[in-house]
Amino acid sequence: MLLAASALAQENAPQGFLKGDLIRWQGAPDQGQFTFLVWPDHVYTCSYDDRTYVERDKQRVTMDHLAKGDPLEVVADRQADSPQCYARAIQIQPQFMPGANLRLMDPLATESLSLPFTLSGAVSSITPEFLVLRLRSGAHKVIRLRPETRYLHDGQATDRSALAANRVVFIRATKDLHGETEASQVIWGEVLQP
Repeated sequence: MLLAASALAQENAPQGFLKGDLIRWQGAPDQGQFTFLVWPDHVYTCSYDDRTYVERDKQRVTMDHLAKGDPLEVVADRQADSPQCYARAIQIQPQFMPGANLRLMDPLATESLSLPFTLSGAVSSITPEFLVLRLRSGAHKVIRLRPETRYLHDGQATDRSALAANRVVFIRATKDLHGETEASQVIWGEVLQP
């Protein structure tokens, strides 16, 4: 599959945010070029140097830590002195195991997959920007509240001011680009009969 992709014509990657699979990299770990496939049929090349931020498993690494087929997220740009694509950032995305059942995974483990997940617990404290949730295990989790976070009490939309400390809540959350947990919905109250 990757051999067929490398046979396609390579293009200079456009500026922006691109997702693809690594075909190869060449050069030194801190300077060179890499080629990647953006499905279904675009093969792009981009240069990198020691200022390019390369991340794998939330750790900064160099290009020699990448392997053929790694799923990438690339922030592509141009340098002032060249029309060639320049990678400002490269992030290696976690891969799913074939046949894995995500519903059986620990909700805290799914956070690293950048998928929506649900947390529940009691509100320990709340500010306009953050909510501290006390989990059943006794651990505390800091959750960022966004301006677009929705609040539901007894199935009805409400605002953040209706939420109080020690209230048991369910939170639909995701991870932001910095790995922080953000709430998209905070839900509490009685389960009402139809």
